[in-house]
Amino acid sequence: MAHGQDQDIRDRHDGTASTRATADPAARTVVAATFIAALCYFLFTGRGSGGGCAGGYTAEGGFTDSQGNPTTAVPQCVHIEYGPEPAVMLVLLAVMAAALFWIRHRRANGRPTGPAAKTAVAVLAVLLALPVAAQVGYQPIGAIREWRETGVLPPPPAFAGVTVTYSEMPPPPAQP
Repeated sequence: MAHGQDQDIRDRHDGTASTRATADPAARTVVAATFIAALCYFLFTGRGSGGGCAGGYTAEGGFTDSQGNPTTAVPQCVHIEYGPEPAVMLVLLAVMAAALFWIRHRRANGRPTGPAAKTAVAVLAVLLALPVAAQVGYQPIGAIREWRETGVLPPPPAFAGVTVTYSEMPPPPAQP
């Protein structure tokens, strides 16, 4: 960078020599909001699991269906695991990068950066609320209960970080 351009940058930015986006209070707000959103996402989504089978065992060592009637068909089991979805973190980082680019562009054109920071914080809040609400709304126990009654497992919402595994019920335990 030529000496004249360096002096021009200092003049445009209230005497500071820094041209990085993090020197701007609006940029610091966006970075802090992204960090808080990521922390809250991992705290609120946690990890958990649930599972069950649509049936059971008879006293004679056979199987029963979900209504308790004897059957020769092996009952199906489902296991649901949930936790943070890595794609949500990528989206949060992409929003932060776009916001920092926008703030840098506005600052370079002599425009206020506050509106860009406020917009970015609002977008981050919405992005945080969607997966947290999706995961809170999709409880494994309720989903398994519905699956046992109807035979259909409700699909997990997008960005909820839910993994569903189906299997056959294991053979009955050996009688002593």
